[in-house]
Amino acid sequence: MNFWVVSYVVLWILVLFQFLALISLYRHVGLIHMRFGPRGALAMAGEGPPVGERIPEPVLTDIEGVEHALTDGLRDRMLIYLSASCVTCQQLLPGIRTLSRESDAQIVILTLESSAPYESVLAGFPIVRADELARRHLVYNTPFAIGVDSHGTVVSKGIVNTLEHLEDLEKAFSRRNSGVKAAVASEAAAADTYSQRQ
Repeated sequence: MNFWVVSYVVLWILVLFQFLALISLYRHVGLIHMRFGPRGALAMAGEGPPVGERIPEPVLTDIEGVEHALTDGLRDRMLIYLSASCVTCQQLLPGIRTLSRESDAQIVILTLESSAPYESVLAGFPIVRADELARRHLVYNTPFAIGVDSHGTVVSKGIVNTLEHLEDLEKAFSRRNSGVKAAVASEAAAADTYSQRQ
């Protein structure tokens, strides 16, 4: 009888030890995940228009008949492909609204299959039916975003499942703009140096 009581107690001690070890393991996995932070948007080879090239369409017409020029030289744009049957697209909607408040870029929604699921939820955003456009842009998976600068050049692209992914693509605008400002400042400094030598 004593043997069974001792074995029972030993088994419970082992179960408690395993439970504590499992909690510790979960904690370490969480710390590793936090250390690496959110990963950026996934850019698949051969998907989406090439970065650095101009987007083929200078103007997109939304479902209201309003034209949106992608090459107006005034505003960057984030083209976001959503599909009516995509569950992840539905989960991304709060992130799209947050990005629209935080970013200077105009967000244009490009819908596949049907625009109906998004017309009321994303009221105020330009919504474009884009089944044919997706084929020309080589977009095979949704949600997919393409960052286009004010001159129609693709600066970023990728599959976007979270707000962090959208923000990662949006940062390409600020990197590009800071690079342009640095180049302008460098040219201005060179011009000043040249004029002083004269």
